[in-house]
Amino acid sequence: MRVVVRILGFLLLAGALLAAAWQFQLWAQSGRFIPLPLGQMWFKLDPSSLNLTQAVIERYVWPPLWDPVILTVLRWPAWAVLGLPALILLVVPIGKGRRPVVEKEG
Repeated sequence: MRVVVRILGFLLLAGALLAAAWQFQLWAQSGRFIPLPLGQMWFKLDPSSLNLTQAVIERYVWPPLWDPVILTVLRWPAWAVLGLPALILLVVPIGKGRRPVVEKEG
């Protein structure tokens, strides 16, 4: 379980770093810092999967989940949406509970 969580954390961290690099490239090109929303990044990478995700959630899951919940998250900066869960998964110990102290008699 820990290995899967760590791998997911590193994948999210890699995505956050790529999003930040893309953000800085846009900043260098335009001379203005405008945060790159996750939805815009996703649309530039694969617009059909974004549209398919919206259709599936609205038709088969729960329509209010897309708007306003997911739509709000898609408007946040991509590096933050990917980076925060990555840091949580990589920093918080998973499955490392403390062992109970056994007292010796005698």
